[in-house]
Amino acid sequence: MRYLIWAVLLVPVAFFVGACLRDPLDSPGDGTALKGSAAYNTFCYVCHLNFKKEKLALRHARAGVGCTKCHGNSEDHSADEDNVTPPEIMYAKKKINPSCTKCHKPRELARKSQHKPVLAGTAKHKKYCTDCHGDHRVAVRTRRWNKDTGKLIADDGVRMVHPTTRPSTTKPAS
Repeated sequence: MRYLIWAVLLVPVAFFVGACLRDPLDSPGDGTALKGSAAYNTFCYVCHLNFKKEKLALRHARAGVGCTKCHGNSEDHSADEDNVTPPEIMYAKKKINPSCTKCHKPRELARKSQHKPVLAGTAKHKKYCTDCHGDHRVAVRTRRWNKDTGKLIADDGVRMVHPTTRPSTTKPAS
């Protein structure tokens, strides 16, 4: 009888704890990647939760392509609770399309007529892949870095952990 009581108590607790710890994008059977794959974005979602449901990030995650594929491991950025360290790789507008075409081959993209002016650099309005494919922007931006140099160019001055934290001088990888 004692074991039955423990089983009745522990099974719901174990289920609840397991459900809380599991990232929904890691669940098998829904076309998403398993924990440990390229699409394990949990470290990024701690601060960038808006990307968990953002169209571009979600589509890539389901294909097994995680944040690190485009933005590098960004370990220093992830570990910086004051958020003054830039991600390893950021994209100035001029670098967006060349980055996308590293994986998405231009020949295949050109099969859709709306891609041809973008690929040729002659598009007048929607010039960048992200103009049509997702709103891949940080929802609330308190810091701005020069995306080419990694230099901090705007800062609200708020520090969550260390009031004297200075901006990093680390230059992001290209």
